[in-house]
Amino acid sequence: MHEIKLPVTLHMGRIISGIGGLLVFVFVIMPLIWYRPAFDPDLNPRFLVLSVFLLGASILILRKKQIVLPSVSKSTLIVYGASLLWMFVSYLSAINPGDAITEWVRIASFGVFLLISILLIKREQIDYFKITRFVSVGVLLFSVIATGQSIPLILNYLHDEPIKFSSFLASTLSNKNFFSDVLVILFPICVFGMLKDSGKWKALHIASFIAALAYIIVLQSLSSWIALSVICIIFFILIIKNKPELVSPKQRKGLLAAFLAMGIKGAISLFVFLGVVSDISSPLSKFGKVSTYIQHPEMLEKTSAENSNSTFDRILIWRNSFRMIKDHPVIGVGLNNWRLVNPSYGIGGTLHLDSGLLSFEHPHNDYLLVFAEQGLPGIVLYLLFFILIFIKAKQLLKKLENHEARFFVFVLCLGIVSFLVASMFSYPRSRIYPELLVMLFTAFIFAMEPKEDKKEINLSAFVPVLTLVFSFFAIYVSAKRLNADLHTKILVQSQVNRNYPRMIREEDKSISYYTPLDYTGMPYEWYQGMARFQSGQKEEALRLYRTAFSKNPYQIRLLNDLGTAMDNTGQKDSAVYYYQRALSYSRNCIDCRVNLATVYFNQGNVAGAFATIDSLRPITNQIVMNFKYEEALYVILANRMDDSLKTISDTSVVSKVSLFLNNRKEVLKQYRGLSDLSTPVLPELFQLAVGAKQ
Repeated sequence: MHEIKLPVTLHMGRIISGIGGLLVFVFVIMPLIWYRPAFDPDLNPRFLVLSVFLLGASILILRKKQIVLPSVSKSTLIVYGASLLWMFVSYLSAINPGDAITEWVRIASFGVFLLISILLIKREQIDYFKITRFVSVGVLLFSVIATGQSIPLILNYLHDEPIKFSSFLASTLSNKNFFSDVLVILFPICVFGMLKDSGKWKALHIASFIAALAYIIVLQSLSSWIALSVICIIFFILIIKNKPELVSPKQRKGLLAAFLAMGIKGAISLFVFLGVVSDISSPLSKFGKVSTYIQHPEMLEKTSAENSNSTFDRILIWRNSFRMIKDHPVIGVGLNNWRLVNPSYGIGGTLHLDSGLLSFEHPHNDYLLVFAEQGLPGIVLYLLFFILIFIKAKQLLKKLENHEARFFVFVLCLGIVSFLVASMFSYPRSRIYPELLVMLFTAFIFAMEPKEDKKEINLSAFVPVLTLVFSFFAIYVSAKRLNADLHTKILVQSQVNRNYPRMIREEDKSISYYTPLDYTGMPYEWYQGMARFQSGQKEEALRLYRTAFSKNPYQIRLLNDLGTAMDNTGQKDSAVYYYQRALSYSRNCIDCRVNLATVYFNQGNVAGAFATIDSLRPITNQIVMNFKYEEALYVILANRMDDSLKTISDTSVVSKVSLFLNNRKEVLKQYRGLSDLSTPVLPELFQLAVGAKQ
């Protein structure tokens, strides 16, 4: 059992004191949260730390004599609360209620964090320079850690080896796309500090600006590049128009000159980067791939090596998401059900996808996820939350007289816009840190309201009691998730090493009501079922596979393995059903077709077996080093041709065909040459066997 060491103070009350405590937590503590033994070292450790923070903050607020809420935040909080209530409607359709509750708690934690942030800072004077300095510290913390991860790449470059940036250059944010998303969200605040702060602090902001821009370029995340482009365009247009007046007329020219200088520096950095890095074309080439798929939509329906790219993956899962929305427009498919239901709308395009080895956990678009899982009311409430924030910000810009205060509200809004744009191509909503930033920025926007306009609402002491109880539950749920994450990593390693006894032990430690599935949506019983099956315990494996099926009835690998367990326990008809079900989701699943063809063959249905395995003929030349497929194909094909020999009286033809069939390598070679399904394979092979075709 691993000992979990997380940098959370035992004396939360001493640290949490209004804005200062929030800034230390978000920009000093949270960037350092990274627990390597976990399968995802970022997500669940941060979820647990956030829950502990909410507990400490709730205790601190409970000790206050009077609890008041700025009225400006009322409508936004009501909408967020309504979205949480609507999620309960989606919860009723969840295949795994415990998994859905866990997701609801995670989303609710952000709402509680927003409420607590507003309560902690409501009466403090907003020092936007202090906030900006903490933001720059946070950016530099992330960047310093990423620089340490970059050292091997730098050494490669010094030894004249090409630099290729992998997803592991992620600081403490799991992968490079999440890291880049966070930097883009924080980038406008860094710009504000660089332009507005003075003295030694300006140097801090310049350093954070350079680090953020450099890593945004280096990480090659298309969603972040698009988000940065959008906020730069908005920034430029509004500064040109200067309505509302964000800067004084004197500052306007200097600001535009600084903006132009930043653009030139960014262009130079990109030019230098192009000359150093070998795979820069990756994000830019996606536009060309999109054009290709638009011009040749038939490629989306074929299994081809050309589809082995992230653009195809996005198109596939977006298509499936739209189909889900069309089928379930009102209440959605159910909370946390997208990753389970997605295969039922069709998976394929590459051998890897056809096999079910890769499972998508998200459509890489937060709006599609919310719409697909929660229906029209869910997406409307989600968008309304942000619309209200921008409405309040616009009203605030008209009230504020100080140019710097207006400018600060403006860059906070740009940070939220970055989050929203990135959400179109990525999934920052599904992580912890980006959502925290959005909620903190929102709290700061509400706190910027002038004192003379502030109206407050007295809250019952029951509110912090409620957040306190929620925090305890969130700690329990997040600890369960982290524990499952720890053992999932060991479980997967044991699977790779074929250590089946260890797999059985780890599965028992991973599973709970709140964690029925691994990170891909695979039920933990599948792992134990596989271990039991490989250990010869076929009946017990079948029982576990059935349990797993009840938790994810659309997983292709699970359906294939359940069919195999049925076959091995004598339930042939049931085996056929599960193989056919898997093939209805992925028609080119090789293992599923081979196994189904084998069942048919063993039942004496050679024609059915041949028709089943022959369906793979268009992709047979892509199937390399698959001995199970080749053996099944040869045996079934040879028997099919041998059956046809019974109707032939010419002994010389029979002799030649029999000789041909004895040459396994030649039979498979000639078969692979007939990849067009419109070509009748048996007559062609007969002609080749007797020498009629050369």
